[in-house]
Amino acid sequence: MMLWPTLALLTAGHAQVPELEVGPSPLHMEVVSAQASFLLHEPAFARATFTNQGSEPITVMIPWHTRNELGRPDSFQVTGVDSAGHALPEVGELMSFGGRIGPTTLDSGESTSGTLILPHWVSFQTPGTHQLSVSAQIYEGLDMQTVLPFEASFEVHVVPDDAKRMAASLERTARAWGEDDGTARTRMLAWRDPMVVPHLIDALAQPSQRSTALHALGKWPRPEAVTAIAQYKRFGLDGQPIDLSASDEMLEQAAASMRHSVAAALAENTHPSAWTELQTMGADPYMAVRLTVLHQAAKREDGGPWIERYLSDPDATIRKEAQRYQSERD
Repeated sequence: MMLWPTLALLTAGHAQVPELEVGPSPLHMEVVSAQASFLLHEPAFARATFTNQGSEPITVMIPWHTRNELGRPDSFQVTGVDSAGHALPEVGELMSFGGRIGPTTLDSGESTSGTLILPHWVSFQTPGTHQLSVSAQIYEGLDMQTVLPFEASFEVHVVPDDAKRMAASLERTARAWGEDDGTARTRMLAWRDPMVVPHLIDALAQPSQRSTALHALGKWPRPEAVTAIAQYKRFGLDGQPIDLSASDEMLEQAAASMRHSVAAALAENTHPSAWTELQTMGADPYMAVRLTVLHQAAKREDGGPWIERYLSDPDATIRKEAQRYQSERD
C-alpha cells in the first residue's frame, strides 16, 4: 500500500482534485444495502461494488482508507431523503489526515467491493424506506492522473427498534469484531443504542480491541462506561500486566499510549464522574496525559487550580499552554 497524497484536498466527501483528466471508463459502480432492513439505532451499512464491464483489464486506485475522526472514505459522498421526502441530516465537514491507497487490477468481468457505514454521512431519524444517493471519485492508472466519477442510488429500509433483534445484531457484530472484521469494528463505534455499552466493556479485555473500545466508551455518559475506562488509568504504573511482547522501553511506550487513550476517553465522556477520574491522572509521567487533563480543566469553571499547577510543569509545551489558559482567564 502507498500513501495517497491527494487526500488532503478532500473535504466532506467532495473531491477537489485540480488538473486531472476526467475520462470515460468501462468501470461500473453499484451500491446496495447490506441487509434487507436495519433497526433505527443500528448503524446501517452498504456495499459499493466496482465491476470492469470492458474487454480489457483496468487498474484503478480506490481510496477506501481515509484518515479522519470517523474513518469514512472521503472520496465518497452519501446524501438522501426519508420516506416523507425530507432531506436526511448530514454529518458535517471532517478534517482529513491523509490515508492509504493501492492499485487494484480488474480483469474483464471482475469486481472489487468496499463498505460504506451510512451514519458517517447521514442520520436516520425515523423508520421508513429512505432513498440514498452515492457519488464517488476514484482514479484510473498508477499515475493517478485520470479521475473517474460515479453515481448510484439505492434504498435502505429502516424499522423501529426491537430489543431482541438489537441484542442479536450486537452479538453478531461483536463476535465478528473479535474475529478482526474491520466493518464490525467500525459499526460498533457507530452504534447509537446503549445496549452496545456492555459489549464495549467486554472488548476491553482483548488487547487488540482495547483502544477502540476506550474511544467508543468515551461517547457514552454512563457510570458503568466511566468505571470501565478508569480501570486502565494506571496502566503500566501499578504493576498491572500489559499484554504485549516487547522490550521494557517499548512496553512503557505502549503503556503510556494506553493511559493517553484512557485520558482522552475520560475527557470526552460527559458523565460527572469522568472528570473526577481524569483528575487522578493529573500527575501522570506521560506529558500527553497531563496535557489532556489541562485541556479539560480549561473548559471547566473549577479547573483553575489545575491550570495554576501546570504553570510549573516540567514540560515546556504544558507550561506554555497553561500560561495561555491563565491569560485567557485573567
